Amino acid sequence: MNYHSIEISGVTPASHFPQCLSDAVYLQSCETDTLWLPCQKPDMETILQLFIEAAVCSSKIICTPLGRKLIVHGVKRLKIMYVAAEPRQTVHSAHFDLPFSLFLLLRDEHLDVTEVSTLIEDISVLSVDCRNLTVSTLLFTYASIKEKQEFCSCHEKPLPPSHSCHPKVQHFN
Repeated sequence: MNYHSIEISGVTPASHFPQCLSDAVYLQSCETDTLWLPCQKPDMETILQLFIEAAVCSSKIICTPLGRKLIVHGVKRLKIMYVAAEPRQTVHSAHFDLPFSLFLLLRDEHLDVTEVSTLIEDISVLSVDCRNLTVSTLLFTYASIKEKQEFCSCHEKPLPPSHSCHPKVQHFN
């Protein structure tokens, strides 16, 4: 299979990353997922396209012996377009929702989190055989922070309800 001919959509352009990270905490993580085509789908001959988007579903702050941590739960949504390994070679698609969880260590208790975002830095796909593939995703997750107006003690605290699994998702080509 020629992997250079796979069209990939959803990688965030460099111009859409934060310009200054002095008012943010961030984490880069690489996740590798093994995916199997659903039983009702035909075998795969060639992968044509991969579409991906990431969404933050929820986040909360917890206290640990190492300090406050921002726990982030999200989902990567993938769509694979492929040519079936059959005489007619029809094009099919398979959809996958892949959950992820990670944490960001907050530097001190005098900071509030104002926004949490996850961007796709890079992705690669490898066809293992005609039924499964491996997808590696490089995620960049960051939380914008600001100085608290009033100091309060450390408690589990969910972030505002604007953080859901159905955010405004930007699509990049």
